Amino acid sequence: MLEPIHPEIVCDLGEGPRWDAATGTLRWTDLHRARLHAAPWKGRARTVDVGRHLPLAWTATLSAAVPVAGPPGGLVAVAGNGLVHLPAGGGARALRPLVPPGTLRFTGAACDPSGRLWAGAMDRRVAQGAGLLMRIGPGGAVRALTGLTAPNGLAWSPDGRTMYVTDARPGTITAHPFDPVAGAVGRPRTVVRLAPAEGVPDGLAVDVEGCLWTATWTGRQVRRYTPGGRLLTALDVPADRVAACAFAGPDLGTLVVTTGRVPGASLPGSGRLYAAVPGVRGLPGTPYAGPLPG
Repeated sequence: MLEPIHPEIVCDLGEGPRWDAATGTLRWTDLHRARLHAAPWKGRARTVDVGRHLPLAWTATLSAAVPVAGPPGGLVAVAGNGLVHLPAGGGARALRPLVPPGTLRFTGAACDPSGRLWAGAMDRRVAQGAGLLMRIGPGGAVRALTGLTAPNGLAWSPDGRTMYVTDARPGTITAHPFDPVAGAVGRPRTVVRLAPAEGVPDGLAVDVEGCLWTATWTGRQVRRYTPGGRLLTALDVPADRVAACAFAGPDLGTLVVTTGRVPGASLPGSGRLYAAVPGVRGLPGTPYAGPLPG
């Protein structure tokens, strides 16, 4: 059963939950207010207003932040149409934009098993086929997958040989053969396709058994599927919008879920962070191996 945690934080749109095992910190964002929330597992959350550090030319959204493995350390965040470095000592530094301003915005990000950062971007008008996935790492920033619409969820199988991608507008989760050494992506196959009445698949996580957990944006649920696409579990979430999910805690045995509000007509629990112990552990996250672009 899902229960609210950190009730002092209510987001307009909670996104990007991540567990940082190195520091014992849970982080999540408020996308449209460009705020980063962080909390020790048994402590009170603190908030950083990242948006006030962004250039005026950027749209102040913040969809994800991941730790940086080596120097200069801190976090790298996906914000607006580019990346932001958040040093461990505080503050923020905008890095170079990665997509043209005013057209695309980033929807989420995650690191592959080798520490490359993958970021999804969608057209601000949600134009079909205008979305893409960027791969950011030693080779720079590359448009690795195009022809998507709203790629909101990214995750990898336990062996790192399959990359899963949620595309919200067609309502699918696809599986791509993945080369963890080269970062190359193969042809996709559709694993899950949700009917409109079931909601829209959004954020994504994979557990140690290789099963997929997806937040259903309008479906008010988090669902667990086998790698072959068979529905195993559906957890109801008392919120208007269910945006993302991740495994957290020292044993990665807690599923955390971010939610959002509908202006003027929200359920009382909308915008809060929820948690449940589903009886299966998640996979440890990989920090960004660098370098920081620009």
